[in-house]
Amino acid sequence: MKKYILILLSLICGCRTIQKNHNDLSEDQRVAKEKVFLKDEVLKYQMTVDRIIDSLIEINDPRLKKDKNNNIIRPNDISPSGKPLYFETTHGDNLFASIKAETVKTGGSLGLNLFGDGVTVGVWDYGAILSNHEEFINPNTGGSVIEIDENESQEVVDSHPTNVTSCIYAQGIFHTDEYDFQGLAPNVDKLIYRDWDNRDLEIIIALDGNSDFVLSNHSYGFPIKNSSGNYQYDASEIGIYGGRDKILDKNANTYPYYLHVTSAGNEGDLGEYADGTGLQYAGQEFNKYDLLTNGTLAKNILTVGAISNETSLFGTALPSAFSSSGPADDGRIKPEIVARGERVPVARALDQDGNENTDSYGLSSGTSFSSPITAGGLVLLQELYKNYNQRFMLSATLKGLACHTADDIKHWNGFKDIVGPDPKTGYGVLNLEKAATLIMNDSANNTNLQELELNNDEELSFSYTLTDSSEPFIASISWTDPAKENLSAVLDLVNDLDIRVEKDGEIYYPWKLDANAKNQAATKGDNFVDNLEKVDVGTEIGTYTITITHKATLKAVQKVSLIVSGGGFLTLGNEKLETEDLDNTVLAYHNIIKDVITIRNLDSSNAINNTRIFDINGRMLANKKQASQQLVEIDASALNSGIYFLNIQTEKGTLSIKTLVK
Repeated sequence: MKKYILILLSLICGCRTIQKNHNDLSEDQRVAKEKVFLKDEVLKYQMTVDRIIDSLIEINDPRLKKDKNNNIIRPNDISPSGKPLYFETTHGDNLFASIKAETVKTGGSLGLNLFGDGVTVGVWDYGAILSNHEEFINPNTGGSVIEIDENESQEVVDSHPTNVTSCIYAQGIFHTDEYDFQGLAPNVDKLIYRDWDNRDLEIIIALDGNSDFVLSNHSYGFPIKNSSGNYQYDASEIGIYGGRDKILDKNANTYPYYLHVTSAGNEGDLGEYADGTGLQYAGQEFNKYDLLTNGTLAKNILTVGAISNETSLFGTALPSAFSSSGPADDGRIKPEIVARGERVPVARALDQDGNENTDSYGLSSGTSFSSPITAGGLVLLQELYKNYNQRFMLSATLKGLACHTADDIKHWNGFKDIVGPDPKTGYGVLNLEKAATLIMNDSANNTNLQELELNNDEELSFSYTLTDSSEPFIASISWTDPAKENLSAVLDLVNDLDIRVEKDGEIYYPWKLDANAKNQAATKGDNFVDNLEKVDVGTEIGTYTITITHKATLKAVQKVSLIVSGGGFLTLGNEKLETEDLDNTVLAYHNIIKDVITIRNLDSSNAINNTRIFDINGRMLANKKQASQQLVEIDASALNSGIYFLNIQTEKGTLSIKTLVK
């Protein structure tokens, strides 16, 4: 018997301690109350599931699995139609190349040294982990940072937990001429490992006890066709937002810095349901699509598909045939991202004879491994962001950043040269080089990553000036959406935010999929289903206006993350550029004698309030604020010869001017 009877009693008692009206509580009290409500919701959900499971066990339902001694194995969940569901792991050089992780390591092109320091990560999986495997022993301390629960069985029955965890945490003790077995983040402060029983409560407990716990990996799920060859879902139950998704979304709202990463599943090449139909299950609309089930469809988690470690003749990554495709039934982009999932070098817990072995290794395939590779990469991004900002980024920012900087896969399921997200590979392959570069640029100019708040009936407006056409302008928003309370509602999105980019009367829209054509590529338009919207604007030099708005009524103040990239800079503040009347009245030039940049406003009725200087890479080099001046001089002695861009804010508007420093 685990410790959870005591936990349940303490949580139930805790529910009785808060009696104040929600509106009378302080922010800390409100958050504490929300945590109690979340725990109560988890308990209620599990109690409902347990009652159904108990009834199935009581009648010895033939769909229940049994062990070698003919004892019933308790299911992990129940499908909407009452079928017992069992988690199944998704089995199927180094881990770095597919996501360009070598660029953020020692000696990498970005000059960084990221190994997971200062971050706590969690792994929930099947059974016990071989925590004393040589790859899990820290060479500096002689111990392991893997935290296990002594009340759980420590009998290792499968290598899968050790395989998965080694993608994140392996020290790199073992090497061959062909493979490097080091994990992405071998210096994490702690790795919390638990078996998947009671996972929802255990995650909450871990979050309450570890302020640096910001991410966990889950390489398992409920397959459409289980290992016994039986179909567990009706067609109407596949691709829909379910009770477990609701729990995951509530958890994300209660703990806004925590990101749940899960594998998409391995049913992309699921056997044909009927000869000659090309379909994979009864009622399927499109062959190879609509293959995701409850637990992978939450709005605020990151669902990860797989790619090959090889490339096509066109030099692009190849999606793994086995990787399960989306989208969600309402058209949401799922999975959101992909990473290597074939022939992944991993540490093993069991040797070929099935015996525990602390120095066993091998190659494994499946989205089980693309998921922890992604999770390990995201740990490094959180480490880097905290190094610059002394705090972690919101999970919505992290998820948005990963999708914003992903490398698009243009060849999938027979399609070629298709630009944009798709239901097989989402936004593309995680690219740590691009994501880390954006974090580093933001540390210099504080304009690439913005964590904002949007009030009801409010519009946020920003200006972006693209000065270099070699790098396209991209703008994305991402937010943690409230859980969908009514599971029968048509749409899963609760707070529908929108991003638009405009220049010279032309409006640029975000990507979206079509719920009625799930096997087709994305188009651009009004996206009313995703809580991540990405606008690929292009490379035309000029000034653009970004607006963030919302439809209907917001349930509460909505935090939203804005991510921008390109060869330019963002102007913060709710203002639009009015440059037509300013272009001929504001002059800027390099005064060689004084070695200063001079900005002069010829309009006596206007005045300069702020001037910022950017280099051609969009890095801010100077920010000079002044009160209503006609003449501004900025020291240029530290600037190298070359072209610079001035962002000049006046009382009548803001404009950008290019100037040459000789």
